[in-house]
Amino acid sequence: MGIDGISGGGHPGGIRAPKGLAKTGGEGFSPEGAEAASKADGATAASESAEAAELAKLERGELSLDDYLGQRAELAVKHLESRMNPEQLELIQAELVDQMKNDPAFSRLVQRATGVVPSVSDVEP
Repeated sequence: MGIDGISGGGHPGGIRAPKGLAKTGGEGFSPEGAEAASKADGATAASESAEAAELAKLERGELSLDDYLGQRAELAVKHLESRMNPEQLELIQAELVDQMKNDPAFSRLVQRATGVVPSVSDVEP
């Protein structure tokens, strides 16, 4: 009999694998898992590269701060496209851009990321 589930149920030391994890033949590694992780790393690297390119355009003046913030807001709600209508998405995007410009905490994050301080005069009517 174990204390608090320790040393019970025929598992060495009472330690069990988290629910939902499939056994991999005792090796703890599967080629399929490594391939999936590699694809995920590649997607992350591609998105980071795209973000760096957008920041470079902003720094060169090829992209305005409004356009940059609009693109970031669009990316932030992209996962909602199948769940919401376009009018709702536009409203949320506009609110995100407004907060990135006017909320002091968001403004500091924007300044840290872009080197540009958003001002109230930058807000589109």
